[in-house]
Amino acid sequence: QKVKGDYEELPGEARDSLLSAIFGFMQLPDVCSQPQILTKVTLGAVALSLHFTREEGKFESAILGNPAFLSLPLPAALEFMLLLPQEFESTTFTTKRKEEATSKFSRMLPHVVSLLQQPLAGSHDDATRSKCLSALAGWCKFGMSLGNLAQTPLHELCVGFLQSATLCKPACEVFECAVNTDSYPAEPDSTILAVVSMVVALRPLYQQAAQAQNDAYCEGVCA
Repeated sequence: QKVKGDYEELPGEARDSLLSAIFGFMQLPDVCSQPQILTKVTLGAVALSLHFTREEGKFESAILGNPAFLSLPLPAALEFMLLLPQEFESTTFTTKRKEEATSKFSRMLPHVVSLLQQPLAGSHDDATRSKCLSALAGWCKFGMSLGNLAQTPLHELCVGFLQSATLCKPACEVFECAVNTDSYPAEPDSTILAVVSMVVALRPLYQQAAQAQNDAYCEGVCA
């Protein structure tokens, strides 16, 4: 909260070192193993990172050019990827500033895809995979259209998760956010219809879930 409000009071030369120090703190096992502490620390890193979008090239160098960020352990990196889109939504940036920041975030999409692929494909922990899907849904707003998503290994993983009672809802949210992305040229109708067909194909599973009173799965399909 202090970083959010007192950014201008920080000396320019201290901002980079502060962010690197926070990333260093996020690497500590004692921090990564305590979700509440990790979230609070990560919010500070996210707040600083959002401020860095004001200056040309500053965000890119502070994040993708920062070894302290690139070496974050998975729990910390995933927390950052989850919280940045959420915090961005609550900023008071002007429309122009939001567009400029969105452009900077879009350049991170290949890194986001690379980061999320391993836990989505290899983890057997549905809580971790659900968090990855929520993070991916947030980053879809920065230019991950359905067409772009289909070109990544994450697409087939998300399609498979539609069959999961616990992961159907966050997987559906990924496709929903990708559909809602403003893209030019517009998404072909065939691309959107393919997603509709996938959801319609879930009807037998939905009926089974309804009979079993599996509210989580039903909610996911209807979201």
